[in-house]
Amino acid sequence: MTRIVVTGAAGFIGSHVAEALARRGDEVVGIDNFDPFYSRAVKERNLAEVGRLPGLAFRELDLLDVDGLRSLLTPDTVLIHLAARTVPGVDVIFLDGRRPDVREHIWHAADAFISLSDNVQETFGLTPVEAMAAGLPVVASDWNGYRQTVVEGVTGFMIPTTMPAASTGVDLARRFADGADSYDTYIGASSQPIAVDVEAASRACTALVRDSALRARMGAEGRRRAEEVFDWRHVVRQYEELWMDLAARRHHATANSGAKGTPDNLHPLRGNPFRTYSHYATRVLSDADTVVLASEAAKARLRSVVSNRMNTFADATLAPRARRLEIIELLEKGPATIATILQTLQPREPDRLRRTVSWMLKCDILRLA
Repeated sequence: MTRIVVTGAAGFIGSHVAEALARRGDEVVGIDNFDPFYSRAVKERNLAEVGRLPGLAFRELDLLDVDGLRSLLTPDTVLIHLAARTVPGVDVIFLDGRRPDVREHIWHAADAFISLSDNVQETFGLTPVEAMAAGLPVVASDWNGYRQTVVEGVTGFMIPTTMPAASTGVDLARRFADGADSYDTYIGASSQPIAVDVEAASRACTALVRDSALRARMGAEGRRRAEEVFDWRHVVRQYEELWMDLAARRHHATANSGAKGTPDNLHPLRGNPFRTYSHYATRVLSDADTVVLASEAAKARLRSVVSNRMNTFADATLAPRARRLEIIELLEKGPATIATILQTLQPREPDRLRRTVSWMLKCDILRLA
């Protein structure tokens, strides 16, 4: 059994990491100083969800309390440092990647690279290739072009993604086409119901944190793949082959028989994001899928999530919060399919509820059974 100290354990990310470690059998001590920058009530709700797990203990401790921190650490203790706001010496640093001297050297200061994209604007993903070229293991969402760059279990980990059914994107596209929503709002609202598996992401990060040999092996494989597949001498050849293929297709193509209607009868340049990009995600949610509560404290998790403005700017596109509580209360009785949830709650806008279920998966309030 490994003894692990997690700093910032009362935060959203810290509590998830502590939970994942405890569930896999490690002895976990979480510490947090409840800095007033974040609501204490929110952090206490985060802890309420994981505090009953065996093998997980929590201490309210400021990292500036050197003696208190030293009492928790032994030569064999693994320290996962997720606290930032509470420590004056730990900063969030923004760098200008447009500067060659910055982007060419900053990669080498890292131990791993993480990119959990959930946005339909992400088409290929150059950053994972740059990370692999720098010899870093990659944790990336299983999302469109990312799956063509990262090799699962070899150069890093691919985290499963879930997208709602195509029918749930029609009103989002119409709001954008009608001018009710700006492009930024449309993109943001489209990404809100796209879920990246929080539990799988925690497992991947934990594996890399605990195993330096794994980091080195995946980093070396990533470097090899970047050189063998994405070096310019290979990329240029692939472009040339693509041009020749497109030219041949044009030469043999028949004349267009006329314009055809667009799916969902939408503006051709303002399409349904969940139909147009349905192949981006690992899976598309269906009414036959079964969902469960991610924890016994799902209501507390919901309150914690909606207390952050980042998670509520697209509230108008989701079911009301009272309806989300009804979903939780239904699932407190046991797992249910999305079809059962729809049949029981009888919403006036079924697609809005489907989108909301997917949003609750994203926020780790629900999980797929």
